[in-house]
Amino acid sequence: LYISESFYKYCTSDKIMNVSSQFLNTKEFRLKAHRYYETYGRHKMQWHTDTKTSSGFKNIPGLIFICYLTDVFDGEFQYIEGSHKISQSLIINDFNDSQIETTFGFNKVKSFTGKKGTLIVYNTAGVHRAKPAIDKNYLRKSLFFQVDAEDNSEPILINPKFITYLNDNIKYYLGIGRLSDYAEFPKTSI
Repeated sequence: LYISESFYKYCTSDKIMNVSSQFLNTKEFRLKAHRYYETYGRHKMQWHTDTKTSSGFKNIPGLIFICYLTDVFDGEFQYIEGSHKISQSLIINDFNDSQIETTFGFNKVKSFTGKKGTLIVYNTAGVHRAKPAIDKNYLRKSLFFQVDAEDNSEPILINPKFITYLNDNIKYYLGIGRLSDYAEFPKTSI
């Protein structure tokens, strides 16, 4: 939000705001976390939910938006179909393969390859991961941001020149004048 005006416009767009408002059934929701990230072929991501904060597990309704910045044919996003319906009753965020097989079954795993620009939107309570890439030299580039109904977030850095329109909903969404005491991930600066 400090470096990329197009990312600022993307995550504050009417489409994102409307989808978030309809899913969360409120106009009061926050941009909790956002980042550009890379997933390497040698990385093995643990199955997890995104209903966590720097202080631990929380049952907070929310959405995640992931946009592929490269064509993704390996190391793609995986989601366990229907997992959002029961994951919160387990009161944990991280799952090993044995827990996945026993609790959900590997037959429920859905993989999402896609071209650059593919957008994936999912419930923060859904169990997911980046599939371990077969090609050890593979690099997946993605944009990620999380929107949820809690009035708290990671601190954000915004370039003020990107803000050409600011109403009460966007002020709330960006956390202007509001609590932002979760630790940022990853640790970052301008």
